Amino acid sequence: TVLALAVGMKLNVNETKNLMSHAGYSLTPNILTDMIVCAFIEHGIYEIWRINAVLAKKGLPQLG
Repeated sequence: TVLALAVGMKLNVNETKNLMSHAGYSLTPNILTDMIVCAFIEHGIYEIWRINAVLAKKGLPQLG
């Protein structure tokens, strides 16, 4: 949910890390979901449907 909020707010990676931290979570570079979402954010792609399509293809939970 926090990642979906960060994407919806179009936060950059540092802002996303900060939001995650305040919510008691962190972005972990060895977790595939985090890596995929960060890659989209780094490329300025904030359409949740596009991120969810890749997550679903990998068999990972989708964003909110």
